[in-house]
Amino acid sequence: MNSTIKKVFISYTLRDENVTIEKLQALKMQMPLNCDSFVDIIDNDSEDRQARVDKELWECDTFMQVKSPTIGESDWALYEIMRAWSRKIPVNVIDANSIKINNRMTRHKVFISYHHANDQWAKDRLVELNSQYDLFIDCSVDTGDIPDDWDDQKIRTEIRDNYLQDSTVTILLVGTETKYRKHVDWELFSSMFDGAINKRSGIVVIMLPSTGCTYCNASHAGEKDEVFPQVSSWKKLKTRSEFESCFPCMPDRIIDNLLAENASISVANWNQLSLNQLAVLIDNAANNRKASQYDMSRPMRRRNN
Repeated sequence: MNSTIKKVFISYTLRDENVTIEKLQALKMQMPLNCDSFVDIIDNDSEDRQARVDKELWECDTFMQVKSPTIGESDWALYEIMRAWSRKIPVNVIDANSIKINNRMTRHKVFISYHHANDQWAKDRLVELNSQYDLFIDCSVDTGDIPDDWDDQKIRTEIRDNYLQDSTVTILLVGTETKYRKHVDWELFSSMFDGAINKRSGIVVIMLPSTGCTYCNASHAGEKDEVFPQVSSWKKLKTRSEFESCFPCMPDRIIDNLLAENASISVANWNQLSLNQLAVLIDNAANNRKASQYDMSRPMRRRNN
């Protein structure tokens, strides 16, 4: 099940000093992963700029207006919102003063683990967003064929040192069948493993829409406010059955470590996660990876179910 991409048209005027290109770029970074936003001054590279604006207005699913003192005096802003009203699409208003410009975080080296047959769309989407916004350094490669008769030590060393390379964060994309894939389990095990060449990684889990998951897990200081502001109350999960109920399709190895006292793994949902929030999760996972004491007691998976 692919996540439907929602198109957002962002209307504004640069007449006001509190509306800047930097702020508009920051607003784009606040969009969820399943949204493509269009800002004329940033995204319009067409020869016929007005035709491109009209096309984006016609195709957008949501219209967002950046409110500033003279927005009502702008003929272009009036034209754009009139088009939105004529199409009867949702119109949202955001105050320009509420748009926060975040400090640039360190770009960390990231490996993306996922079920290739089912969830390639999600990997491709992350790569596409990364090419636009330069969120991380992509270290992902295909694990290829590793003989099943290799022992666990040889498998984890091979993946840790030759596939995960020198990545410091592993992003796990969880779909409906991810938990049954042996290569995903090997990548997770190897991410947790302190190799001779490359040390353990921090881990970020993103639940894909196909899982139906609505829960999340904040494992680092400040994440509840920065990454999960939509959560008004947090349920303390204590048992494996509670984690399995709240996080359907989650790989067993991740649940082992959600239960572990000194392992830090945050879990977010694809459709609720913005680019800024993803950057925070990656940064936290990278910075705290050395302190994570992962539970690696589970044997490595030997076959796909």
